[in-house]
Amino acid sequence: MYTAETARNRARKQQTKDELTAFQRDVARWLSHRREGDRHRQHWSQLNAVESCLLGAAGYLARQLDERAREEAPEGELYATCRTFDLRVCWLQRLWHYFRQRLDQRDDPALRPVLDAADDVVWSCYRPAIRMAADAAPGLRRGAPPLPFIDHEFSPAATPADWVPEALKREGGFLRNYLLSLPFPVVHLPAATLRSPWMLVLVGHEVGHHVQIELGLEAVFQGRIERAVDEAGGNGAAWGGWSREIFADAYSVFTMGAEAVRAMAELLRAAPHEMVRTLPDYPAPAVRLALLAAIAERHGLPDTGALDGWRIADCAHKYSELQEDLALVGTVAAACGEPLPLPGGERAISLAELCCLDAAAFPADGQLAHVTPGLLSARVAASAAMTRWAHGVQAAGGEGGEGGEGGEPPLEAMRQKLLRQVQEGREPGLRSPGGGPPAGRDERLGELLMNATQEELGQV
Repeated sequence: MYTAETARNRARKQQTKDELTAFQRDVARWLSHRREGDRHRQHWSQLNAVESCLLGAAGYLARQLDERAREEAPEGELYATCRTFDLRVCWLQRLWHYFRQRLDQRDDPALRPVLDAADDVVWSCYRPAIRMAADAAPGLRRGAPPLPFIDHEFSPAATPADWVPEALKREGGFLRNYLLSLPFPVVHLPAATLRSPWMLVLVGHEVGHHVQIELGLEAVFQGRIERAVDEAGGNGAAWGGWSREIFADAYSVFTMGAEAVRAMAELLRAAPHEMVRTLPDYPAPAVRLALLAAIAERHGLPDTGALDGWRIADCAHKYSELQEDLALVGTVAAACGEPLPLPGGERAISLAELCCLDAAAFPADGQLAHVTPGLLSARVAASAAMTRWAHGVQAAGGEGGEGGEGGEPPLEAMRQKLLRQVQEGREPGLRSPGGGPPAGRDERLGELLMNATQEELGQV
């Protein structure tokens, strides 16, 4: 029997359905806009992941709304059900904003030149390893490459690996684990990168974290480090606890050359008593820099003066607690170069091979005679720019060397040269062979939202 209460229920349910429909329409339009502007298809895998996640969840919620918000239910009950669904839609909106913020930065003319370069540097660090791993382990499952973005609240020395924005922590941390499991990793770039793009050398370390997770190398690498240190008479458990950061540091050397040492030295430089302080996830900064330098030297990378005259031995002499760890640096550097078995792989592969390390590609003076388009060019250009910056600053007492042909200030000339060289070295062709949106939809987020408590979703 159709009553006034039924009419009110139907109108209230339609209001929530309209919100879901509007969300689906707005996301679809945004995805279409982003794909149309992505002429190299370099973000298609990320966009496909967003589409599968958000529209899969919205479709799942729409079906659940039809099943659970029955028009013949008591009026108060249906209204309460619809209010809870409205909260779920709000969380979808927040998550969309989380993704959209990172991709839409490329529409800002002040950010786009550096983000375009960052995209190429990330790809140059990420793709060779995934390609080499796929050859060694044909059944390997690929995810989306990391997406760089400018994080205006980011301090590279303090940001945790599982960072989630405050807007998504507020009232409901239940999305935290889901965000960490998404095939959409991100690389945080400090705002200083806009004026000093040679700091893109730090991308090698961040991409290393993502590659280690994607290839399932965390446990095997930790075991390798622990055994090597134990056999040398050291504290294998302590070094094993640092293994994730050691992997990423080694990866940065194999992708960025010896300038990875300089970039980390710039990041870690501090008063002597701070340089000897061990952290839960990291060895003491002095030990960490010594290890980076040892890895670079062991693999024949040219000495660019990356440590700028730092005397680690003097530090060890003054602070005796460092001596044991510094004595193990050679052992750990050797372990970082040994072949690693890939899950399901047909053969083991070293990190240097995985990263396609070519020591001869990195000029000791930072001067590239020419830039040849190719997969490795962007990372070599970033490394060379860091070398030029350091040598120029030393020669000019902080002014950064000679200016450009158009009379630009020295640092601006260096900045423009790097951006130009990265663009010239871009690998030809399309990044993604796919010609359309994902074939399926991921409903995990919808299920998570349906299972969230009222307290997690937040009160109206």
